Amino acid sequence: MRVIALAAVLFLLTVSAAWSSAGAVSGSLTRNAVYASKGPTGHTGSLGSNGPVSHVKTRWRATLAPLPAHASTGSNQFVSLSSISCASRGNCTAVGSYLDNAGHQQGLLLTEKAGHWGVGVEAVLPANAGSDPQVVLASVSCASAGNCTAVGAYTGSGSIYTEDGGGGLLLTEKAGHWAPGVEAVLPASAGSHRYVTLHSVSCASAGNCTAVGRYGDSEWDYNGSRGLLLTEEAGLWKRGDARGGAGADVFSVSCSSDGSCSAVGYHNHYYYEGRNSSDEGGEALLLTKKGATWRRVEVNWPAEGPGGTAELTSVSCTSAGNCSAAGLSHIGVDESEGPRGVLLTEIAGKWHRAVMAKPPKNAHSPGSYWDHYVGLVGISCASPGNCAAMGGYYSGRRQLALLTQQEGKWRRGVGAAVWRGHQTPAGAAISCASPGNCTVVGGYVNAAASWISYSGFLLTEIAGRLGAVVRPPHFPNALDSVSSVSCAAPGTCGAVGANWTSEGPEYGVLLDSTTDPCVVPRLKGNALPRARHRIEARNCFVGTIEHIRSPTVARGHVISQSLRPGRHLAPGTKVNLEVSSGGTG
Repeated sequence: MRVIALAAVLFLLTVSAAWSSAGAVSGSLTRNAVYASKGPTGHTGSLGSNGPVSHVKTRWRATLAPLPAHASTGSNQFVSLSSISCASRGNCTAVGSYLDNAGHQQGLLLTEKAGHWGVGVEAVLPANAGSDPQVVLASVSCASAGNCTAVGAYTGSGSIYTEDGGGGLLLTEKAGHWAPGVEAVLPASAGSHRYVTLHSVSCASAGNCTAVGRYGDSEWDYNGSRGLLLTEEAGLWKRGDARGGAGADVFSVSCSSDGSCSAVGYHNHYYYEGRNSSDEGGEALLLTKKGATWRRVEVNWPAEGPGGTAELTSVSCTSAGNCSAAGLSHIGVDESEGPRGVLLTEIAGKWHRAVMAKPPKNAHSPGSYWDHYVGLVGISCASPGNCAAMGGYYSGRRQLALLTQQEGKWRRGVGAAVWRGHQTPAGAAISCASPGNCTVVGGYVNAAASWISYSGFLLTEIAGRLGAVVRPPHFPNALDSVSSVSCAAPGTCGAVGANWTSEGPEYGVLLDSTTDPCVVPRLKGNALPRARHRIEARNCFVGTIEHIRSPTVARGHVISQSLRPGRHLAPGTKVNLEVSSGGTG
């Protein structure tokens, strides 16, 4: 059973997008092939309304995931990479699944050291795993290089998507060595529930992690499922904690320090009934952990209209008591207006009233139902009160929306400009290394012609300015997607995705980006136009320009600069200038 291929198809079918190809690169389909992007192409957007576009050069390199020796080859090769975590520059871990040469779906663990990806390792399963384990690894978190935790699910027979059930899988890496996996221990109240799946994990330090998901009778048991919280302390996983009530699922968790975490999801039948009937609704689930105790936080909704359905999809914490969460809601708006994005912020341990995401100014649709829609699916915070969220909105067609929070205040969303003639991008993940330095990844469908092609995209923000939307490096005539991203520094990120052709095989792709630093040029005496050009050519930004009188420097030439020439600084660093306005006479 090719569960990997099915997962890839389902991902692509949900990604209808409006982006353009950046052109293919040449290369042979070898397992360890490395190929580089030709560079950014297409239109650009900016997080600041009508603001300047980034000229900073970010380059992406792609490596085909090196697989264990017993992996399937040729047309039977199928690899699915789901998550990546980068502890520092060039030191990342990626997880997913692959088919071995017997056709069994195994867990895949990949490690990058000093910019080099090593051969993947098969996840060692608990003793109760059967001969056909059907492993799915969904999330990985690294507290430091070589100290990571990965979570997912496995089963001994059949598929984890059936009533055969599956066990929650917990894998721990210590000092570069992956220990055999352990099965998640369910709460004592779980009874006969057999199906377990874990969605997300976050590690505050080595051996101290939290994983979240759900358990129930089967993959499709959304009425009887319960939210599941698992805690690792000093390398030992404790019995799980059930939260959320009937029909609950916990999607995302973020821990800023040992014992300080937040998790989000939904409960009360929302997944199916809530989306298709106004009679059934779901409630946003917001959980906070302090010490060893989890508690549910009641969301304080804006009083803008009748209630409805809601779910929270993503959370990010930067320090104890300072988190932000994003999701989708009908609560606080008229049901006729369609769903809205919702943003929640915790400051110093207090969750504030929810804020409805404001769509970009050009938001509109053929019917008024989608005019206010902002479907947020990801959020990343670089420091308390400084976050970025992304999702979709409608402007005649579905497009990508980006929202920025500065000093605790959320700004109106802006649309990332897309290539013409295509439809419906879908963001998959966002990661911010510092305020104003984020990377968004996802996919789109080119549906402008009589044929449809699927492509991934990469979008980098440097110092508050967006660069060009880039299609990841890919083989000629290949389809591709990007599903996860992690940034260790501005413009220095890791991402994972897939690359596949009409011949059938699906290849896992490991992506790494590098961005040259701002190298401050010597500008004294340069005419202002030349000074601007030199600043931008060195990956810096032009800052403030002050015009002052000077009897010794010609009008329009640089008198002084704010930064010493030759310094290597973060890409996009601003260089302020004093420019002569002429002599005193």
